[in-house]
Amino acid sequence: MRSMAHVPPPARDRGPDALPPREITESDLAPLRQDMEWRPSSILDWFGPRRHESEHLGRLLVACAVIQGPHRIYEMTERLRGMIHAYLPRIRQMREDENMASRKPDLDAIVKQINTGTMELVQTRARAANDMDGAPANPDGLRMLDLVILVSQIQAAVEAHEVVQRRNVAGLDFGMASARQPPDMRVAEDWLDRLMGNSELNGILLYWPPAYGRVVVVYEDGRLAYDPGAEIVEEQQ
Repeated sequence: MRSMAHVPPPARDRGPDALPPREITESDLAPLRQDMEWRPSSILDWFGPRRHESEHLGRLLVACAVIQGPHRIYEMTERLRGMIHAYLPRIRQMREDENMASRKPDLDAIVKQINTGTMELVQTRARAANDMDGAPANPDGLRMLDLVILVSQIQAAVEAHEVVQRRNVAGLDFGMASARQPPDMRVAEDWLDRLMGNSELNGILLYWPPAYGRVVVVYEDGRLAYDPGAEIVEEQQ
């Protein structure tokens, strides 16, 4: 049975260069552990499929971390926070460039997402540390909210990664569009390596089933572990 975790204190105003406080629902606060047990399949059933195509990569990578355990979520959070922080100076420089004036709203949005993510990921990292095997029992472990945060910040990192490589408006538009598309196998493995240290996972792997036409997570014996695009299958049936 899931029990409610501690409710976080009310979020403070984060200023003009950050997003408004995230709206938190009761389901967001439910702990991921059930009866003190880490059950990946139950967590992923609750996590569910993507809501938009742009979430595909983030949900794919978060699912991999969930199956591996809280220690990999902790590692992902550490890597992600360092990555988005490194992109910030270049994006701030780009939004002051007169040649990019028409895309300033897009650049502002990325800066706000990164600044917000830097703060949110600190809390997610702390809850992941509380939830690691061997740590003293702590009621303030990982929650569904933390998976939502990771998905949104992975998307911010992918967009930032594409943007910082561009030198003009056309290139920026192409990069943003690319970042919001479901990934092919090469892109998925590249980001898995970036956020989890390598693309080798214990007991699972990424796979592109021809019948699905997208990257999913499967167990080593071939069983489906998680499909971010599951709603597509349901609509086609």
